[in-house]
Amino acid sequence: MEVAEASEVREAPTSFSDHFSQPRLLWLSSTPTGREHIVAACTFELNRVPVI
Repeated sequence: MEVAEASEVREAPTSFSDHFSQPRLLWLSSTPTGREHIVAACTFELNRVPVI
């Protein structure tokens, strides 16, 4: 079995390292009811994390 040689490397775009824009846009575009739901969902999920 032959393995082809790769001359091109696929890299993640620089915007991939931006972890804050999308959540911020989601938060800013949410209604007050939606924001309450997001907070409740995060609280629920974080309460499931074991404390060491």
